[in-house]
Amino acid sequence: QIQCFRATPYSQNDDLFLQFEQIIPLPETEEFMIDVQEKKKEDLEKGKGLSETLKTQFEFWKKFKERLLQYDEIQKLQTPRPQYWFDVALGKSGLHLSNTFNTEINEIGIRVYIGNKNVAEWLPYFEQNKEKIEEKIGHQLLWNPNPANKDKIISLNKKFELHDKQNWDEAIEWMAENTIKFKRVFSDLIRKKS
Repeated sequence: QIQCFRATPYSQNDDLFLQFEQIIPLPETEEFMIDVQEKKKEDLEKGKGLSETLKTQFEFWKKFKERLLQYDEIQKLQTPRPQYWFDVALGKSGLHLSNTFNTEINEIGIRVYIGNKNVAEWLPYFEQNKEKIEEKIGHQLLWNPNPANKDKIISLNKKFELHDKQNWDEAIEWMAENTIKFKRVFSDLIRKKS
């Protein structure tokens, strides 16, 4: 929350003083502003003001988080948001898992996201361990599918009819299982290198 104060100097005898007065937000409107923020948060939780796609993504991520927590292997998870991705930390700045939910092409995925400042160090290291990684995860992965991008990814994707919520249990289970595998394998490699 932003606050602004007016400082008014004054003197009394030989002493100088500053009087501070809050001008933004006005003290009488501060409670109203807090109520507005709480209303926005409540609306987001209920999906008000969101497109159908964002509502769908938000609902999917809430269910995905619940399922992932049931595995009891990843303790700290982000709060679900109405967006196409859901990130999971890997324990190293500039590297994380980014789960994706794309209703336009009916595809979900798990990807290791490598920020451009970390590419030179981490992408070759992961590529050196490609066979081991794919064996432990149990799938062939896409390695740097967008070479022109500065940020790099290693991903696993799967098609699901995502508009039909009856398919979600299977999609969420597939994503949760593979997120756990990615987390184990890549976190272990990061620990060994660090």
